[in-house]
Amino acid sequence: FRVVPVTTLAEALLQLQQQNFDAVLLDLGLPDSNGLKTLQRLHHAHPSTPLLVLSGLSDEEVAMQSVQAGAQDYLLKSEINSRTLRRALLYGIERQRTQDMLQRSRDFYLSLLEEFPALIWRADPQGRCDYFNKAWLDFTGRSLSDQAGDGWAQGLHPDDAEKCLQIRREHFARRAPFSREYRLRRSDGEYRWLADYGRPFHDLSGHFAGFIGACYDITDAKQSAARMEHQRLELQLANLQLQNANELLTELAV
Repeated sequence: FRVVPVTTLAEALLQLQQQNFDAVLLDLGLPDSNGLKTLQRLHHAHPSTPLLVLSGLSDEEVAMQSVQAGAQDYLLKSEINSRTLRRALLYGIERQRTQDMLQRSRDFYLSLLEEFPALIWRADPQGRCDYFNKAWLDFTGRSLSDQAGDGWAQGLHPDDAEKCLQIRREHFARRAPFSREYRLRRSDGEYRWLADYGRPFHDLSGHFAGFIGACYDITDAKQSAARMEHQRLELQLANLQLQNANELLTELAV
């Protein structure tokens, strides 16, 4: 290995901009950044570069949070030797390559959904949306970056938001399929009724990878059903009035 040492996060970010690296050994305690924020900033700036965290603390919670934040491994300085470090680096690099291949495969199949008339979305295992197809973006008139994470929920009708998000949280926790109806603001400002169907999906290893869903505009059907219900009630009222009139006529005839 050829090692390029730096002492601050700013230096690391500069080096990563100037050339490609196979991996980064990251100490969470740097002069200009400390804790998981250091890892998050580096991973956000260079998501395809494998990160291995070095720490002097044996903290399982921090180790788990580091992996969830994008680290390939969490190494204790007191337990590192040339053999374990080499193995961790090689495994980290290989895992990152595998993840990148899976990501490219998912992105390829998502590209096939770009021209679907249905509104398609995808969320990661934590429930944060990371993809919307062209139909969704055209419908809302907002960019992907504006709607990523939970940003899409800003377009929900105030009367539907709480119930919609509750259904989402409950089914994400159980990793169970769900369907729901809610109103979403269209690009022209009108709220339209959507039928949303979400399903969990898994990666090639069988691990839960998130949810993917499709939405259909059912506003016209809802309005037709409402008109039919209104007509049914009017007919029921007319029948009741006719029945009352017949009873009155019978009484007058008697």
